[in-house]
Amino acid sequence: MAAEAAETLEPGSCVLMLLVEHVWAARAADAVREAGGRVSGTVRISPDHVEQAPDAYREAVAVAAAGRS
Repeated sequence: MAAEAAETLEPGSCVLMLLVEHVWAARAADAVREAGGRVSGTVRISPDHVEQAPDAYREAVAVAAAGRS
């Protein structure tokens, strides 16, 4: 998903990606729009992926730490 977002960026622009619980996501999207931002897409994440997230995070941190050595 991050790679897809990066492909849509124009030079000199930026993106903020958030993983939010859907209970309050609609209000957050409204606040982004009111502040002049744009919500370019939403994706529902399956429960299986949510369960895998902690392991994926730990792996990403380990890879980043190894790259700093």
